[in-house]
Amino acid sequence: MKKRLKKKLKTSIVYTYNVLQDIIELKKRNKRKEKGKKTFVLYYEFLPIEKGDYKNLCNDEMIGGNEYAYASHWLVALLFTKTPRILIFPTAFDGSSHTPSPILITLFNRESQESDEELLDQAKIKFDQKIIDIKNDVFWET
Repeated sequence: MKKRLKKKLKTSIVYTYNVLQDIIELKKRNKRKEKGKKTFVLYYEFLPIEKGDYKNLCNDEMIGGNEYAYASHWLVALLFTKTPRILIFPTAFDGSSHTPSPILITLFNRESQESDEELLDQAKIKFDQKIIDIKNDVFWET
């Protein structure tokens, strides 16, 4: 049963890039402590797009909203390399997207000798705020 589910996740039905699978693979790599990329996935959420945000996403001319016609979920990930960053992808129900690039990136700059813990605390608070905005259908307006 698990084998079939894993195979299903790896094949994208709607779009060519499976962003959800990439995030999950990065998370697994962090657990195994593999060498290579030093990108750490701290948290990720896979949330449905509400009606208001979907309408605003499809009507946005700047990002080409008609390309996201099959988008039904937001994938929000908090990553850490040298500084934390939050990536937001609109994806289909299977976690696939037509591009591997996020539509929104929030970067946290290192100011006057802040420690990693302080930066991560700020990033976690902002990540939680983005999740609350998505659940309340006001993400696109903020």
